[in-house]
Amino acid sequence: MIKKILLFFIALVTVLFAYSQASELDEISANSVSLDSAQQYIIKEIILIGNKKTQDYIIYREITPKEGDTLLGKRLSEELEQSRKNILNTQLFHYAKINLVADGNSIIVYILITERWYFFPVPIFEIDDNNINTWLEDIDWNRLNYGAFFTAKNIGGRDETMRLTFQLGYRERIRLSYAIPYINKSRTLGLSLAGSYLRRREIPYNSLENKRLEYRDEDEYVYQNSAAGISLNYRKAIFNRHAITLNYNNVKVSDIIFSLNPNYLTDQKTRNEYLSLSYSFLRDQRDSKNYPLKGHLLSANVQKVGLGIFKHSPNFINTTLQFRKYKKLGNRFSIAGSASVVFSLNDDTPYFLENGTGYRGGIRGYEYYVIDGQDIGITKLQFRYNLLRPRIYKVPLVPTEKFNRMHFAIYSSIFTDFGYVNDDQGYSNNNLANSLLFGTGVSLDFVTYYDMVLRTEYSFNKLGESGLFIHFVAPI
Repeated sequence: MIKKILLFFIALVTVLFAYSQASELDEISANSVSLDSAQQYIIKEIILIGNKKTQDYIIYREITPKEGDTLLGKRLSEELEQSRKNILNTQLFHYAKINLVADGNSIIVYILITERWYFFPVPIFEIDDNNINTWLEDIDWNRLNYGAFFTAKNIGGRDETMRLTFQLGYRERIRLSYAIPYINKSRTLGLSLAGSYLRRREIPYNSLENKRLEYRDEDEYVYQNSAAGISLNYRKAIFNRHAITLNYNNVKVSDIIFSLNPNYLTDQKTRNEYLSLSYSFLRDQRDSKNYPLKGHLLSANVQKVGLGIFKHSPNFINTTLQFRKYKKLGNRFSIAGSASVVFSLNDDTPYFLENGTGYRGGIRGYEYYVIDGQDIGITKLQFRYNLLRPRIYKVPLVPTEKFNRMHFAIYSSIFTDFGYVNDDQGYSNNNLANSLLFGTGVSLDFVTYYDMVLRTEYSFNKLGESGLFIHFVAPI
């Protein structure tokens, strides 16, 4: 119980904040009329310009003021700016700009947008490891994935997404998914479908001294998983999203994996078939999804693994809570942070579904370690300084606006992370579990278009170790 209380405490102690990158790029245009903050304005018309493919209603769905609304100038400016950010966060557009034309107290709102490129045949060439740093420590070319994924987004202009993944190498996979945000007239319900098959010749079957123990077989696949899922999504308000998801999994491992870890699957079996049902909630008021600098995010997920339909299926509940906050402190200074907790309500979790940190994320400074356990609490705090303000560059000799305009920004920061992993299973000599963990350091982050982030960090951990680490996602 004390450990559970400690995890809750970790989740509540972080106070956090940062400023808006998007507003540096394309705010309400200087060519617009100036609004008197104390005067009432009537929105006469909202006109979209530049959406050659995207259906108008997809964009209007993100705009909070409506035609015919009467608002004070101050509130109108704030809501239009937030609506512009909402439009960008659909990730359908590179840029959005708002121009206002006044006729007395009547306002015509012009929203000018630049659409993205929506079809991507992208080759896959990636390192399959906890992170690139662990791979560089002991370079293993067997850990490469290669292939291609084909993404068709905004297929009929309705913000649908279809993706086909075909991958070989360390992790062989084929996957097909389809998602549409609105399937009803009131545009509140969405639907997602997915199916996949995965097989591997090498898997981690346990951990020892906070390192993965792995087994590889050149003659047979030691792990196979067939999966399918359906998700019903509900979004009535702009910022709140709900989802109920039903997943099916059929997991099989080889006899050698069973001999190495009889608890890799449930009931000491070599095959588990199970259903899982989950509910998730997301409130996202960040100004940018790839590198947010203002706003907050709150997410919660409750997942029941095993519904009693199949024999020898896992049976436990996972609960995940996360909060992130960003706020401006000055002209270029800002602060960002997060708090997250994961709880498993059954201490007899099979190894392949264990929680833990170090698997593609976790506490900074511990990139070379994995920490297996059932319950996790992590807080992160980061003070940022904007070295190079977000700017738009035009790429010469590229004719289309989908690619010839890009934004670029650089941020430096200092950070500190705290975390705790509760392990009731007793993984052998994993001394980082059941102890307070902390890491600190400095970083340099490069942010550019198509949601790309390159993060370089020099960090220290409680073991007295330090190192330079590279990541390709935002830190918080």
